[in-house]
Amino acid sequence: TVTNITETAADISWTENGSATEWEVIYGLPGFDPNTAGTTIVDNDGTLGVLLTGLTEGQDYDVYVRANCSTGFDSDWSLVGNFTTVCPAVSNVLVSNETETTADIFWTENGSATEWEILYGVSGFNTSTAGTSVIDNDGTLGETLTGLMEGQDYDVYVRAMCSSTDSAWVGPEMFTTECPAVTNVVVSNETATTADVSWTENGSATEWEILYGPVNFDPNTAGTSVLDNDGTLGETLTGLTEGQDYDVYVRAMCSSVDSDWTVVATFTTVCPAVTGITFSNITANSADVSWTENGSATEWELLYGMTGFDPTTAGTSVLDNDGTLGETLTGLMEGQDYDVYVRAICSSVDSDWTVAASFTTVCPAVTGITISNITTDSADVSWTENGSATEWEILYGPVNFNPNTAGTSVLDNDGTLGETLTGLTEGQDYDVYVRAMCSSVDSDWTVAASFTTVCPAVTGITISNITTDSADVSWTENGSATEWEILYGPVNFNPNTAGTSVIDNDGTLGETLTGLTEGEDYDVYVRAICSSVDSAWVGPETFSTDELGVENHLLDGIKLYPNPVKNVLNFESTNQIDNISVYNLLGERILDIQPKNLNTRISLESLQAGVYLVKAQKGSAMKVFKIVKE
Repeated sequence: TVTNITETAADISWTENGSATEWEVIYGLPGFDPNTAGTTIVDNDGTLGVLLTGLTEGQDYDVYVRANCSTGFDSDWSLVGNFTTVCPAVSNVLVSNETETTADIFWTENGSATEWEILYGVSGFNTSTAGTSVIDNDGTLGETLTGLMEGQDYDVYVRAMCSSTDSAWVGPEMFTTECPAVTNVVVSNETATTADVSWTENGSATEWEILYGPVNFDPNTAGTSVLDNDGTLGETLTGLTEGQDYDVYVRAMCSSVDSDWTVVATFTTVCPAVTGITFSNITANSADVSWTENGSATEWELLYGMTGFDPTTAGTSVLDNDGTLGETLTGLMEGQDYDVYVRAICSSVDSDWTVAASFTTVCPAVTGITISNITTDSADVSWTENGSATEWEILYGPVNFNPNTAGTSVLDNDGTLGETLTGLTEGQDYDVYVRAMCSSVDSDWTVAASFTTVCPAVTGITISNITTDSADVSWTENGSATEWEILYGPVNFNPNTAGTSVIDNDGTLGETLTGLTEGEDYDVYVRAICSSVDSAWVGPETFSTDELGVENHLLDGIKLYPNPVKNVLNFESTNQIDNISVYNLLGERILDIQPKNLNTRISLESLQAGVYLVKAQKGSAMKVFKIVKE
């Protein structure tokens, strides 16, 4: 029998069936031939049995024994049995460098094994039926386990693998892989009472814990916990306090362990902005401001200044904390544009400033417009200033013009109140408006004040080409009228109640009165017709129509052409004419010609453009023609 087997020794004993006192023991690797191989030990110490030493650990052996008889003969070899030396178990199993998916395994080898088996699995696994096996035979003691689950508890066992047998398992040694911490905590969509929290999951966790509380709270002892296990990464925190600073932490919840808390992320809930800014009771230097509070704030800041001011660097601040929402701004400038911003003051933060709301203080309207010194083309305008304006706008135009879309503007900013309007149209009805020009806005226009410029009377009425039943009337226009009224009748007729009216609006100054009575005395009046008013009548100019005689018929066949004329006027007559004269409308004689035949060419090249009178004479007969020089 083989007993007391260790890593390197074993006790061998047997039964002696004779009287031998000496035996030979031979042993070797399984299957060796005792006649040719093996290691021999002679047992002749007087005690049956030997101790085999120097064996190889974890090795299978065969052992034979034979008796040495005295006659010099040995018995046959007898197979005592086979045995296996012990394979020493490892010790001091150590797990280190745990990460999310790996861990290093080390141990102490207590024999001479150079190959080992590592068996690992989820904590509590049965080594007989489960576990993942890793063989370490790369010549270096220790292995790195890979492909592990993050945040998982594991058991690990190790055994030595000797030549013919393995050692006993040593373990379990428990370790836990790391649960990866989340990163990039982002807080978004903050409202007055809610905020969305999201993060980056760096492993495979599907459940997380969010811990939040007032800024600087201790996550080990305080805070409100929210579990996110709904299958969607991220949570909305609700029931928050408006305008409050918060800290938030997040950690992943793995199978067996949680990750570390993230570094704190901080956010602030919205302090609800006010809305609906309104202005009322605006005067020249004050205005009431009110708004709608959309949260629970009881204190607000108003910031106002001239339109366009930067609320981050300028403006006048007013705090409203008197318990009544709304303030009256005072000490304002008249006619000034103002911007106003309002924000609520919450616990930790102020709301955003509102969008600028604007108003304009009143610019006082002027009163008492007075028009004086009216001429044909000018008029003086003055008024009463009811504020502190030093600049005014005068707007004038034809009566009933729309001051919102038409009119001529004149600025009065010379330091003296009042202006003279010039370049007016004669005989024109005008409306005049005046308004004060304050810093940012103008006052309302005054009610329209009206006046009419003078329409200049004509002068130099001339009667020519008088026949038995017609006469040419011309005059001097002293303004810019292009329309005139001629009133004629028997001598001494009353122009206010009688007379025959002829309107001259054909574009050529002067008219021929026809249908007159032969040998009759007439009075003639002329007045200019301006845009809105007529000039005074000028007259009477008296003339008498001819009585029918032979000489007057001598001038009936006269023709002048072309008319209008540019340079040369053709004069044709059926009778020889004694004299041809050309006059301007002032009655000045410019040309004098004695024609030699019935057809005469008269050069007018040297004359300026205008209306001229051509007088033809034969004996005592005379006829006047009107021409236009282009």
